[in-house]
Amino acid sequence: MNTCTSCKIELVDGANWSAKGRHKFCRACFKNKYNKKRMFLDGKYIPISSKIHKPGIFKSLDDAWSHVELDNKDVSGEIYIMTNEAFKGWVKVGMSINAKDRLTKYQTGDPHRSYKLYSTFHTEDRHETEGQIHQILQAEYKRQNEWFKAKPQEAEWIISQYFGVRYEETNKSAN
Repeated sequence: MNTCTSCKIELVDGANWSAKGRHKFCRACFKNKYNKKRMFLDGKYIPISSKIHKPGIFKSLDDAWSHVELDNKDVSGEIYIMTNEAFKGWVKVGMSINAKDRLTKYQTGDPHRSYKLYSTFHTEDRHETEGQIHQILQAEYKRQNEWFKAKPQEAEWIISQYFGVRYEETNKSAN
């Protein structure tokens, strides 16, 4: 008769247990012992090799890390263009480690879920890139913090030129 190494309950062949080396565990003990190191972010597995890995189950990056901790871990990320029908003629150009994660944060403050992710661009240094892009856009368009009085296509074209990609190749979101 096999028993769980941890809790000593009887193990039924092929039904309620897993083996790790010579040790045999019931499913509950195995999960508690070996899954503690995993990270899930909004239901997606984050490998331990990722710079943002932190054991646990989190709905968003903000739940797992403070912004200061994230900034110290990794400066790569995305520059995004976001729109909202309530602010016609304006686009938000910002930075984030994950633009879709940032979009969900904006949606919590909007009962109509009107924020749309128009386009994203990957960058190795999101802070520096965002500052440079804001300066370029400010030379052409009225600016209010991270919002610019521009059409999303215009902002996307300027940013795609900054990144040296053809306008047609940019990463449009279907949100």
